This record gives sequence, C-alpha cells and structure tokens, in this order.
Amino acid sequence: MSLLHQIAIGTGMIILCVFFHVGGLVYLSHFLRDFWPVKSQRPKPLAVMGIVIGSMLIMIALHSIEAWLWAGLYIYIGEFNQLSDALYFSTVTSTTLGYGDIVLSDSGRLLSGFESMGGLLLFGVTTAFLIDVIRYLMKEHFD
Repeated sequence: MSLLHQIAIGTGMIILCVFFHVGGLVYLSHFLRDFWPVKSQRPKPLAVMGIVIGSMLIMIALHSIEAWLWAGLYIYIGEFNQLSDALYFSTVTSTTLGYGDIVLSDSGRLLSGFESMGGLLLFGVTTAFLIDVIRYLMKEHFD
C-alpha cells in the first residue's frame, strides 16, 4: 500500500471514529441532561455513582467499538489473518501502550500512527467529558 493510500485511509478512519465518538457523547449528554425530571431535586449518592459508572461504561463501549473498526480494517487490508491478533494490536495501539510485540508490515505501518493519533484525541475528549459530568454532579450534589 502506498504512502498516499495509508494517509488517506488513516485520515478517513480517524474522521469516522471522531464522528462516531462525538455522536455517542452527544447522545449521552442529552440522556444525562434529561435524566433528572426536577432540576431542583438533589441527586442521591447512589444515583450519582450510577450516572458516573454508566457514563464510563458507555465511554468504554465507544472506545471498544472503535478498536473493532480498526481491527476490521487491518484484517481487510491483509495485515492480520486472525481477529484476536488484529483486535489486540488495535487496542494496544489506540491506547498508545504500544508493546511492539506485533507490528504492521512496511506497507501498512503508517496506519498504526494514525490509530494512535486518533486514540490520543478521543481518550482526551472522553476524559474531559467525564470530568465535566463528575463536576456537574458534584456541584448539584453539594450545592
């Protein structure tokens, strides 16, 4: 695969994952906004825990689906024959852990950089979103 193809495919995958991830967070924020029927009602501690844990699980699901998308791409372009290897490589790459025990071929290795770049951005957005959710709930709970 040429350098230009890798750049185009990597950029396309980042754009796809960004739209998917941000869309998921937007739907989650709408759900959270509408969760309390009465705005003046203080949330109970268990409800706060439930909201934070539920939000975290949804965010983990978003990241997991994105790893599956990248793994599917790696299989499609022939970098891996087994889903387990592709998914392992994808999760290690998107989290920027990067063990290096499995690497892409020379004709596809630039894609891993794009996946890492997207992972960094999306984990940052997820962290910011989660902090904002917790800050809002703590303000509602303690004010």
